[in-house]
Amino acid sequence: MTRTRTHSGRLCLAQLCVVWSCMTGQALAQAAGGASLDAEFHDEYDQPVSASPASTPAAPPPTAAVASAGTRAAADEPGAAAETSAPAAEANDRQALAARVQSSWHGASGGVHLVDASSGLPGSLRLSLGFDYFRGRGFLYAGDSNENVGGTLALSLTPAEHFEVFGSLANHANSNNLGDPVLMQIVGDLLLGVKAYTNVLPWLDLGGDLRLVFLNTIGDLGIVAKGTSLGLRGDATADLRRLDDPLPLIFRGNLDYLFDNSGQLITAVEDARYAALSPATRRARANEDRNLVTRVERFALGINRVDMFTLGLGVEAPLRAARDFYIQPLVEWTLGLPANRQGYNCLAVNTNARAGQEDGCLAFQKLAAAPSILTLGARVLPPLAGFSALIGVDIGLLGSALFVRELSPTRPWTFLFALSYGPDVRKPKPEVRTVAAAPGTPSLVSITPAQPKSRVVGAVVEQGTGTPIAAATVRYPGRALTAQLTGDDGRFVSYELEPGEVSFEISHADHEPTTCSVNIVASAPLTAAVNAPPAPASSGLLPVAPGSADGSAGTVMRVTPAASGPDASPEPSRLEVPLRCELPAHARASRVHGTLVNAVGVPVPSVAVDLSGPAQRTVSSDAHGEFVVEGLPPGVYSARIDASGYESKVQSFTVAAGDMSLRISLVGKASAKEPLVKPVAREADALVVMTAREVKIRKQIMFKPNSAEIDPSSDGLLGEIANVLAKNPQVERVQVQGHTDNRGEPAQNLDLSQRRAESVVQRLVRSGIAAERLTARGYGDSRPLVPNLTPSNRARNRRVQFIIVSQ
Repeated sequence: MTRTRTHSGRLCLAQLCVVWSCMTGQALAQAAGGASLDAEFHDEYDQPVSASPASTPAAPPPTAAVASAGTRAAADEPGAAAETSAPAAEANDRQALAARVQSSWHGASGGVHLVDASSGLPGSLRLSLGFDYFRGRGFLYAGDSNENVGGTLALSLTPAEHFEVFGSLANHANSNNLGDPVLMQIVGDLLLGVKAYTNVLPWLDLGGDLRLVFLNTIGDLGIVAKGTSLGLRGDATADLRRLDDPLPLIFRGNLDYLFDNSGQLITAVEDARYAALSPATRRARANEDRNLVTRVERFALGINRVDMFTLGLGVEAPLRAARDFYIQPLVEWTLGLPANRQGYNCLAVNTNARAGQEDGCLAFQKLAAAPSILTLGARVLPPLAGFSALIGVDIGLLGSALFVRELSPTRPWTFLFALSYGPDVRKPKPEVRTVAAAPGTPSLVSITPAQPKSRVVGAVVEQGTGTPIAAATVRYPGRALTAQLTGDDGRFVSYELEPGEVSFEISHADHEPTTCSVNIVASAPLTAAVNAPPAPASSGLLPVAPGSADGSAGTVMRVTPAASGPDASPEPSRLEVPLRCELPAHARASRVHGTLVNAVGVPVPSVAVDLSGPAQRTVSSDAHGEFVVEGLPPGVYSARIDASGYESKVQSFTVAAGDMSLRISLVGKASAKEPLVKPVAREADALVVMTAREVKIRKQIMFKPNSAEIDPSSDGLLGEIANVLAKNPQVERVQVQGHTDNRGEPAQNLDLSQRRAESVVQRLVRSGIAAERLTARGYGDSRPLVPNLTPSNRARNRRVQFIIVSQ
């Protein structure tokens, strides 16, 4: 019995390949749309151009010009076609990521068997041709030899944002030497589906899809209406490449319910077999199993008598191996839970099976017979634009050793291979027209941008001080663009933006969040003169649209002069809009670390320093000439020093949010010999140093993860701390402070920091330090030394400090 039945005793792989070549050759050609195989992979930073044959009108007069990006034309050959070369720089913005979306095995965008809660760019399509293969002995029956090969043509289309349609056409052939007939084929099972989705967080998408599975009839060609199955699936995708600190990981989760009606395909066959049984030996229908399809037939035809609820989890790692070349290993796991919606009554007593190889029933085998598959594989995206390949293997975890009458057996393993194509539709190419010139006149290339775009060059500074703010987060409200961080100089360069008003949301841990806007004025088309004499460079900025008087708005064109010589190619031109955005500092205290030195740089100890400004403080330098002042509000301060043997000194400085260093040089009086103060010697390898206000440690005390238990690696450091405290009895009271980074809940961080501080106090007391000299205080994540933006900064904020309270 077959859906399309073949009585050959062997599996004809060559015949199957011919069928597939006929089915898919035309479709692949249409999907390619005549695109060149050497087309570049473009991202949002490119300025690609395409060449077209030029007409030969009268040459226009020579003009000053801007060089076109990646375009070259010969000056001495009128009508020469422009060559294009647009090397692409990779960027993890939404468009670049969406351009690399691939189809799953049955069409919907995703991994292999799991589906994404997202899709490609609007207007994009993906075409995939997959082959699967399995061969085994003793799989279905002892002594059998089974071979299974299949092909699936899959297509997905994204007609609009948040919406995708997909489908697939599948063929399979199975050969088993104990089957009757030996070879059975499935020809033309059709799947059609639609998917809707939305973005709920910058890195998280949720969606759902509906699909119909039209199964081909048995023994002929044609769709069986009553065998049509319906699938409903919920999809979730966490793409960590969209985080502010991106990670190359994609997590997928699917919950799927399939109303499986494939059992309807064999109803007529089993009825006919029952009628053909001898009336003398035929039992009642409820107790008869000789008419039921065999295990081989269920496997070859994919017959299930029950529905399936499937849980799927997976992860894919898009790793960039080289320029425009990606290798993306992936792992997926699925577990099917049968649901007997049809009310099938399984015959538990077998009379028609081979001895010792009877089929069981779900009521007895339960989860051990349910299908569960582990998929291991990798997807490869080569520099060949739009093409990708998938290679992998399915491993049957459950359902491949115990068999029940309700389910098709699960293959122990399956080799998977697929080729896919999806043209890049991210942006149209500008029109390039080469115009013939009179002899001796430079050739002109007219470039008409499809959509004139510009970039904003921003500077983020602190309000009032003008200090550049590094690692500030720049977001694009209302736009599907990944957030950026400012550099060490407080600057950033935006993505390419359309003309109009653009707003930026800028935030920083030490400053108030601020929204800044700028108006981008549309630019005129450019005309590039190839091999023209270079224009004066001067500043390199030519204003093409009005801006503000201080240069904080408006559009400027950055020009790189054309190089001379017959082989010179123009450099790219780019429109830039300057923007200055000021962030007010948080009204929080700052910390100033100061050092007093004399004219030759020797520290000056035991000198009073009077600070005046938004707050007043008086401190004294320690034995190393250092002093520390905590809790200073931001603003302008004056430091006054009146030291014996030195001229009075007043030095002004500005305190911004955070920590700062201050160095004050004192000048000796002319009437007095400047005292020679030698710096106190320090041991180069000492981990603990006593200062005027703190017992400083140069190495952090380590704890076990998420625990207050001290790691044994810190035993030596704690011993040195106890030794310093024992040698300095004048230090009467020390507060042991615990601090954490900002990961986790604030209440949990506060509790953890308190318990860690108490653990350190207990260890020091056991080492001989009087308990009344020590107090423990946890501050959680409320007092970071540096912004919690990077792993190294978070490590600095996880610390224990020993602050001297009295001495």
